[in-house]
Amino acid sequence: MVQTDHIRIAIDGPAAAGKSTAARGLAKVLGVDYIDTGAMYRAVALKLIRNEVSYQDADGLTNLLAHTDVDFDSGHVLLDGEIVDELIRSPEVSRLASESSAVLAIREKLSALQRGIAAQKSVVMDGRDIGTHVLPDAEFKFFLTASVQVRAERRALEMEAKGITADRETIEADIRARDERDSTRAHHPLAQAGDAILIDSTELDAQDVVDRMMAHIFQQREVIMDYLYYNGTIRTMNDNRDVVQAIGIQDGRIAFAGTNEEAKSISATEKIDLEGKFVLPGFDDSHMHLLHYSFINRAFPLLGVNSLQKILDNAKAYVAENQPWPEGKWLFGRGWNHEFFEDEKRFITRHDLDKISTDIPIIFIRVCGHIAAANSLATELMLAHPKAPGMMDKIEPENGLFKEAALKISYEIMAPPSQAEIEDMILYGVEHMNRAGLTTVQTDDFMSLPGKDWKTISAAYQNLEKQGKLNMRINNQASFATPGELKAFLDTGFYKEPKGDRFKIACIKIFQDGSLGARTALLREDYEGYPGERGIMMHDQNELNDMVSMAHDAGLPAVTHCIGDKAADMMIDAVEYALKENPRPDHRHGIVHLQITDMDILERMKELGMTAMVQPVFSGYDMDIVADRVGKKRESTSYLWKTLIKMGIHSSGGSDAPVERFDVLENIQIGVTREKLTGGPENGWMPEERLSVDEALRMFGYEAAYASFDEHQKGTLEVGKLADLVVLGEDICTVDPHNIKDIPVLKTIVGGEVVYEAS
Repeated sequence: MVQTDHIRIAIDGPAAAGKSTAARGLAKVLGVDYIDTGAMYRAVALKLIRNEVSYQDADGLTNLLAHTDVDFDSGHVLLDGEIVDELIRSPEVSRLASESSAVLAIREKLSALQRGIAAQKSVVMDGRDIGTHVLPDAEFKFFLTASVQVRAERRALEMEAKGITADRETIEADIRARDERDSTRAHHPLAQAGDAILIDSTELDAQDVVDRMMAHIFQQREVIMDYLYYNGTIRTMNDNRDVVQAIGIQDGRIAFAGTNEEAKSISATEKIDLEGKFVLPGFDDSHMHLLHYSFINRAFPLLGVNSLQKILDNAKAYVAENQPWPEGKWLFGRGWNHEFFEDEKRFITRHDLDKISTDIPIIFIRVCGHIAAANSLATELMLAHPKAPGMMDKIEPENGLFKEAALKISYEIMAPPSQAEIEDMILYGVEHMNRAGLTTVQTDDFMSLPGKDWKTISAAYQNLEKQGKLNMRINNQASFATPGELKAFLDTGFYKEPKGDRFKIACIKIFQDGSLGARTALLREDYEGYPGERGIMMHDQNELNDMVSMAHDAGLPAVTHCIGDKAADMMIDAVEYALKENPRPDHRHGIVHLQITDMDILERMKELGMTAMVQPVFSGYDMDIVADRVGKKRESTSYLWKTLIKMGIHSSGGSDAPVERFDVLENIQIGVTREKLTGGPENGWMPEERLSVDEALRMFGYEAAYASFDEHQKGTLEVGKLADLVVLGEDICTVDPHNIKDIPVLKTIVGGEVVYEAS
């Protein structure tokens, strides 16, 4: 926030100029309260209706106002202490608020309340007379306007997004009439304060308006910045793709971006010479499993082992070295991939694992996380679990193979880690991810550990944040296996509670199918060469509808794991169902992975405003198995990362770690070349789907931030946004694309503080 103990910002302007949007965005960037003065008038209208008092009844109105209080708390509107957020949005209240807002007694009452709120705390307040009457001595005043035609178009689009038919000529006429009433009314008419900054938003979007306001605020305050980085090539990745040489940081946010010459006049506690190095917005991985990465890296190692016999030999040696083996402890590992076995290209079975031991339970999960092999003892224990009878379609007892939700039975038998152990895992994962330039991860954690205890996992994150030890922004993708579990979570209201800037519940994660490698991805038609085999459906349509609708009604995006085309169809149907029951334009429901597709799927997603969370790195491995799994025809319409972007579908980039490495530069290289890291095929697999470097960077920056409703906070390096940066040793935009993976990460900065620096 700007270096001040108390700041009041007034934003005035005519109807539909974008005042509320700008005010909310500015308040969020500055970390201060937004005061919705319009909601206050609505609250008074609600009280008039409840008490059956007419605003034309002077005595009755005077008595009612004398016993009325309107305030704000944690984003809620309070009428005499009661939360009335939804009640004040009814058509009846809206009509009365419009009529009664011109009454002098009501205006004076609410103006006094607004001044009282602003006297107690820093605020951004918007209206029509804030700078001229309510807060005439506000530190900053802005008058926001736009052409009548543009304002009418904005209002029409808002109505159409809500399913309301909009007549643009009528809307424009209404706005002109409203302007006339507001500017000629007897009491406190609409007018630009003499010291207000005029901003015409006719050709600006909401972020442009906030940027201009922030630039003025920082220019006017005498700020000694915490850090000033200069003499670099700083790619802001903003809409204009501006490249600057210097960037200033104050209180964890960007306070300046400009030339070295401009930076000379800036005072800073510490000035750092970038020595020509290259700076980008900090990387944001839009889908991974942070805790599971840490968990398996502390378990028996399986990643990269290229033969079944080596796995067995290594495991025997591991057990022998750790004698006496603790009673009740499982031998757990994840990472095997039969496609890479040089001796036998087949799944591991219980008969293999029995060669390691029949006295201790053993479970080894495939790299994809969707199928596991258990030895005879572990198989026996898992089959005895109460959930096993309902999952026998996902279990092959004779081979000790457990698929999808069935493999998680083991997590309910193994001893769960303590909060302290989980905190250690978090710190381990964050430290390693900071080294890759990651400043934000959107992580599915709640089903990643034995015990599957979301409360303890959340408490671990929150405790680390409280102690100032969480060097990463964590957007948790809260995952639950059943509608009942999801409802129980939502009923707690916990998803609304986290208020810090390092940990939040960003969305609800749902699993709808498995993986292509394990042939459990849900397809419309049979797997190639496997008649009758179409994968696994995790939820029927009604159950999926329920889960998506629960997330939707709670105001959270639902993002669903869909690798197969049938799974994608079902998720799109579920989103259609939720929107029909409860229309909301900016929902950002999405599909994670989105691998086997066709144009119908993508066009339906575009029409519904859905997002895609894809993993460009997957094409590096999957290019060898897609045709084998689904045939050439379906292959030709799959993994369409470039097409998604061309269609205007918001598409973010992730790693799905630990399925793949969370190395963003490797991920970008594969997305840009469509080649394996080891090389080939020449010109890439499906070369028409190669991304530009700019597109790939946006996927791991702005688009990832957009997926979690954070695009006004991060994803680009602009004044007012969070100071999350990565410093690279080479310019990713000019280096040979085949060498992107070799670019060194020199420094990672989160909230202005260095969390990793190469030695």
